[in-house]
Amino acid sequence: MDRHGCCRRRHSPQEGGRDMSLLAPIRKLWQSIAPRTHSDVEEEFRSTLDAYQEDLIRQGLPEEEARRQARIDLGQPATQNETYRDAIGLRVFDELGGDIRYGLRALRRNPGFAAVAVLSLALGIGATTAMFSLIYAVLLHPFPYADADRIMNAHFVKTQQPDVFQWFTLSEAQLDDLRLAAPVDSVLGFTTNGHLEITNDGLPDDISGVYLTENAETFLGVRPLFGRMIEPFDAGQPVVVLNYRFWQRRFGSDPHVIGRMLEMDHAPYTIVGVMPRSFAFNDFGGVGDVYLPASLMDAVANGPAPTYLPWIKLRPHVTVATANAALDPIVREIMKIHSEASLAWHLGLQPIIVPYQQDLGRTLALLLAGVVLLLIIGCANCSILLLARGRTRRHELAIRTAIGASRWRIVRQLLVEALVISCTGAVLGVAGSYWLARLPLVLSPDSFPAESVIRINAPILAFSVALALLCGILFGLAPALRLSRNDPARSLPGRQAGVVAAPRKHRWSVLIAAQVALTLLLMATAGTAIHSFLELMQMPLGYDPANVMELAMGLHFHDTAQWRRIQSREARTAYIEQIREKIASVPGILTVAVGTDATPPYSDPVDTDSSFTAIFRCASHPSASGPHLEYG
Repeated sequence: MDRHGCCRRRHSPQEGGRDMSLLAPIRKLWQSIAPRTHSDVEEEFRSTLDAYQEDLIRQGLPEEEARRQARIDLGQPATQNETYRDAIGLRVFDELGGDIRYGLRALRRNPGFAAVAVLSLALGIGATTAMFSLIYAVLLHPFPYADADRIMNAHFVKTQQPDVFQWFTLSEAQLDDLRLAAPVDSVLGFTTNGHLEITNDGLPDDISGVYLTENAETFLGVRPLFGRMIEPFDAGQPVVVLNYRFWQRRFGSDPHVIGRMLEMDHAPYTIVGVMPRSFAFNDFGGVGDVYLPASLMDAVANGPAPTYLPWIKLRPHVTVATANAALDPIVREIMKIHSEASLAWHLGLQPIIVPYQQDLGRTLALLLAGVVLLLIIGCANCSILLLARGRTRRHELAIRTAIGASRWRIVRQLLVEALVISCTGAVLGVAGSYWLARLPLVLSPDSFPAESVIRINAPILAFSVALALLCGILFGLAPALRLSRNDPARSLPGRQAGVVAAPRKHRWSVLIAAQVALTLLLMATAGTAIHSFLELMQMPLGYDPANVMELAMGLHFHDTAQWRRIQSREARTAYIEQIREKIASVPGILTVAVGTDATPPYSDPVDTDSSFTAIFRCASHPSASGPHLEYG
């Protein structure tokens, strides 16, 4: 007979051998620690009852009398099952399950109350979860890189003015020397060419390219969506890796793009990979559309050896202060910086997330404070609603107290009902928080790290669950404690005294006043922010932007060498003027100017070695039938 009171036949040696499988130890462990089910307990009780009945029969009692006496002595199966579950601590879960079911039924019976309470919390929890999602994606974990917390920007900081800093670049040989430093785990060099032009597949397209040293895959640790990342054997090879958004825009998300040729500046490149959506590599030149081996910069530079901005990955457990002290003399030696003027500067490593934290931290903290205030208002509203609803339940609570329910039991039931409301609101709030959190990134994408991807992941869900439980306790505890003090002697006869005694009414009046005050504060703050934003949008720019268009163009069909052959200033001016006149001759274009950028300040395009921009005003907003420009 086993621990459940059941007889088991003995296994043969052959069957015993089969039972010694990998699952056998797990099954035995589960049987030893798992609580028995209702049927297990009932089966064991009936086995014990039968044995006791047989013992009474052997003592001389008739069978019917023995069965009756056994029932009297041992009780009923249901009673024994409750006793067993109470002994092992499962009864509290049964009661909690009953309280949850009762709370759901109570919400169905009062749809108006349920709708107001749930929506109040859904708004607050949803807004708070959305802000936490945004903060998590933008400030806590914005980068998909491996060990992103150990990746540092490197620049020189003025000792007397810490806010003044200067970036520096290193050659490939200097990067190799820096990799040998003790605090350094790895170094990535990169530079940007924002003026590449696609010269095949139809119309030309200006794109931005990022040149990465060939250790990019091991340094960044990001798995490509298709193909592979730049690797050491790509040195000098015309290969290219596509950014996710560029792959969508240019190739229509074609999964078979690997191996195709992409012609840039009249040179063919083989596509070897597509990076995932979360990989953007937002450096000083903006988000790169394509990623190329840094060794190809030798051909592009067409002059002195190219240099690269360094990203330094520190070894584990190396602090920024320790790395600064150790690397400062090394970097000075590598760069041959020994002048007295350089002593006013020192090396300053900075985690790559810090610039975004400095720019966005205060703004997001202010928004988080606003949504937390909204959540507190929602909790106060639900607390008042629960207290008012308790007036209609005073007879029910008085009866439960009269038949023996303890105050703790009533408090627990009321708290569970409040938690049912908060969890229901949390489900609705989390469902809407995903789109709400994406709104700032859609409205102002340039203000956030390009790598930031809003997703509902395990930390966000854990935060939402904790927030729902906290809110349920926050707004449910005070009404539960107040309602549990209900006096049966006063409530059962039907006396008209309210749930809230007169001496305590002022407490809830204060709560209502606080709720109204917080609401007014939130509305005033939001109104001020909206007013400031509208005024900022209406601030004069100094020029009329209506129907003004821009067209970025590469110099001499993106052949930098050919552009540099035009030495004289007059010849360059004539070349640019010829382009301006051709654009001005297009019907529908009123005026044309050429500069290095679309917005002030401008510099003389004759002196540039990259590209220039044509700015022109149309007679009306361009449409499908409006001005059409072609060049190249």
